[in-house]
Amino acid sequence: MEREGISYSHPAEFILVGTMNPEEGELRPQLIDRFGLCVQIEGETDPEMRVEIIKRRESFDQDPLGFLEEWGEEEERVRQEIISARDLLAEVTMAPELEELVIQICTQALVAGHRADLVMTACARTLAAFYGRREVSESDVHEAAEYVLPHRMREAPPPPQEPEPPEPEEPDEPEEQEEEQEQEEQEQEQEQEQQQPPEHARG
Repeated sequence: MEREGISYSHPAEFILVGTMNPEEGELRPQLIDRFGLCVQIEGETDPEMRVEIIKRRESFDQDPLGFLEEWGEEEERVRQEIISARDLLAEVTMAPELEELVIQICTQALVAGHRADLVMTACARTLAAFYGRREVSESDVHEAAEYVLPHRMREAPPPPQEPEPPEPEEPDEPEEQEEEQEQEEQEQEQEQEQQQPPEHARG
């Protein structure tokens, strides 16, 4: 830490969480790929849940310490689950066929590079540990894909356009057909006259 001429350093463990509003603009693909996991935040649409949100907010405003005490046990339970998952993570294994499933999902999503494969594998192992299992399941892989792929998926390039078939020739108009027919008849008469011998040769 550097502040007002004072320098101080100490060990720290932290996780960086970034937030953004897509309506304010998109990030470049090479930056988006640096974010390991992405979670879409949306407003609650269930009427009962919306009412529950109001009640909890009012309860906190009326008695913040009481609210924290009420939900302290639930938070401690989740904290212990995370600690147990950290201890179990080193023992979690992943079958080769599930690694192939990760590659297949990432390939179908047209992701760039290999970071998505690595992050999805790590996320699937973490989910298995969080659920108290020592082996990754197929459901863990699909759940991990929901966090790894939304900001990495790319649209497929448009298929190559097939050459347009030649337009059919329009039929000649009747007048043009008559003129061509008369011209052909004249040419035939001229050929016949050239083939006939002269009159003095006939006598």
